[in-house]
Amino acid sequence: MRIFIFLIIFLLYQSCQNIIDLSYPGYGDESQLIGSLPMNQDYQSNLNGVYTVIEGNNILGDLCVIKSNKSSLSMYCGKSINFFIFETGIVNNNIVLEGYYRALPNQVTGLSRFVIDYNEGAKEILSGLQSDKITMRGIFNVGNNKKSFVISFKEKLKPDSTFYIIAHRGGGRNSDKLPASENSLEMIELAESLGANAIEIDVRITKDNVPVLFHDDFISSRLVNGDFLTGPIENYNYSHLKKLCKLKHGEELPSLEETLDLVINKTGIRLVWLDIKSFNSLKYIIPIIEANKLKAVAVNRNIDIVVGITNETIKNEFIDNNYFNNVNSLCEISVDDVRKTKSEYWGASWTLGTQLNEVRQMHYEGVKVFVWTIDDVKFMKSYYAEGEFDGIVTNYPSILAFEFYTK
Repeated sequence: MRIFIFLIIFLLYQSCQNIIDLSYPGYGDESQLIGSLPMNQDYQSNLNGVYTVIEGNNILGDLCVIKSNKSSLSMYCGKSINFFIFETGIVNNNIVLEGYYRALPNQVTGLSRFVIDYNEGAKEILSGLQSDKITMRGIFNVGNNKKSFVISFKEKLKPDSTFYIIAHRGGGRNSDKLPASENSLEMIELAESLGANAIEIDVRITKDNVPVLFHDDFISSRLVNGDFLTGPIENYNYSHLKKLCKLKHGEELPSLEETLDLVINKTGIRLVWLDIKSFNSLKYIIPIIEANKLKAVAVNRNIDIVVGITNETIKNEFIDNNYFNNVNSLCEISVDDVRKTKSEYWGASWTLGTQLNEVRQMHYEGVKVFVWTIDDVKFMKSYYAEGEFDGIVTNYPSILAFEFYTK
């Protein structure tokens, strides 16, 4: 019996230690992009659209979505594979896309390459024009096999300015084995490629009152490498955390200040939702929000940075200090509490259903409503189709992006 219990504990420990063990492939020396001409952002954005899958429907589904962002170009699908992330280049007047795909929540990934021939849309795209006659031909690797696929432009993407695809923990959880750690700068920079136009991040305060991104109550092997530190984040100065606390992919623990700077200057993210984890911390967080809102205005960035009010303690701290005069907020409690905190957003729990009456009342009062956190595909589809939410929080923004752009 003791041996049996020991084995269970050992296996649980190992599962926690090895959360990050999925390797994302690259073409290396076999890349066709070596020596290619760069493709500028405007040209890339002319590829945006919903495409019909002509070959490869059994894996990709009948439709897919192409969407560009500041750092890459992505494709979202509705069947076995959820997303592709590509780098782009121009080779012999053709457009080449190379990268990797991922199936979620399964641990399946592999290489993929698309080519848009000069006579199948590349001519117009490289002339700075939009075209409704784009055909992409490609392959992706499944184990040792290569699968071919062909997609053809169907229609332009609808604007995403009316709906928020909110990536949980900056883009996704460690347990889903994405290429970056949750709540890291690298994950946040990846969020748009994963389909998000907004992010939710977790904020705690260090011993020397520096707001940082970290989800759990305690430092553990779920989130960090090594056993150099234990206990709450709040027990350590920021300088110690930067040196000794490396996230699962080796990233440094980011401060809120450097996070907002990254979001404003290197992404097109439209909203940042701060899930406040530490009590009595707003006096350190609010000034950072205010300063970065001014920075955003200075560079013509339309972005909202909102304080998440999750419980009575944070609610009272927010109200008692009249912080509603300084920053926007999202209240996760009741609609009455939304009114008390004068919040611009209500965060509704998915477990309570679509709550149509409450959502409509909030809309009548000028409050936007987000529902959190939905990862089940069936629930995601039904809440998007049957609810009247302004946004959905999910660990799988690529799945939600496909639903949004194709429905």
